[in-house]
Amino acid sequence: METEILLDSPDLPAVLADDSRCVDRIAYLWNAADVLPHYPVSTETVSELLRAGGGYDASVELLEQWARNRTVEGVGNRGGQFVWSARAIIGAMLLCDSWRRFMPMDRRHIHKLSAAELIEAQARLAGETGFEDLAVFDCNAICELLARCNDADMRRTFATAMKAKLRQLGVLDQ
Repeated sequence: METEILLDSPDLPAVLADDSRCVDRIAYLWNAADVLPHYPVSTETVSELLRAGGGYDASVELLEQWARNRTVEGVGNRGGQFVWSARAIIGAMLLCDSWRRFMPMDRRHIHKLSAAELIEAQARLAGETGFEDLAVFDCNAICELLARCNDADMRRTFATAMKAKLRQLGVLDQ
């Protein structure tokens, strides 16, 4: 089962209401990551599932931040460690998808990328940025360009530039 089927499924609310359906729905993540299923799941394993199994850029640090801030619902705490249910894993996956946190050039998500995102993803693989003149723009300038732009493709370009700038400044994780 592909991630698109999960995320665009009209039965997603019903799936999220049923633990066993959540477990079934993400079984392909376990297979793709070559990990034996077990619940509850450690943050390290969730990162592995989302990265290897789903093609999402979900570091342990990001997932722990989401758990601490309750950005993802249903993450438990056992012995001072976060533990994840299938429902919480789906929640993290939905966030990764909506926040466009894809592994660079991952085949499962490459079709979702705009031209600017594709260029930036290729550059990131080389440890660079696709925006040569990024240093001359500050975050305020990029925010203003975003706010004033009526074209969806240009907004996506400016958003991609902002993410690159924030990575460059160390505000966003690499």
